[in-house]
This record gives sequence, structure tokens and C-alpha cells, in this order.
Amino acid sequence: MNVVMELGSTGAVKSAVEAGVGITMLSPSSVQHELALGLVHIVDIRGLEFKRQFYAIHLKSSLLPLSAVAFLNYLRQQEQPESVHKTGKA
Repeated sequence: MNVVMELGSTGAVKSAVEAGVGITMLSPSSVQHELALGLVHIVDIRGLEFKRQFYAIHLKSSLLPLSAVAFLNYLRQQEQPESVHKTGKA
């Protein structure tokens, strides 16, 4: 792959595509507005799948509110067996 440009934000990437500079790969949620306006077109590539990893983070020096603890517990219950994660104390 020959990368010829790097941009600093998703908005800048979408603007470059809208200007006809090239193509990109973005998450579906990041292009909903542009799709609704008909500014961009999705190309489905059969058999190509991307997986992303996310972390739950919080300020280390503070106690979490009960709502945050409940949310972390919910996330832990949703964990997929094949996922890789870092463990930490909430």
C-alpha cells in the first residue's frame, strides 16, 4: 500500500474524500451524515472485515461514581471470549 497523505482528524479525511482527493476507510457511524446527504458512497468489499479494540479508561486518582461502576460491570459482562484486554481495578 502506498500511503500518500495522513490527516489529523476524521473530519479532515472526510473533507478530502468529498473534495475528490482519494478514498479512505472509516467506520459507518462516522459517515452517517455524509451518506444521508448523498455526498459519499459506500463500497462493500465482500470478505473484508475489520475488528477494533476499545478500552474503558478513567482518572486513576479518583473514585468512580456508582453509575460508572455499573457501566464497567455491564461492559465486563459483554466481553467476548476471544477478546484481548488489559485488566485493572475500577
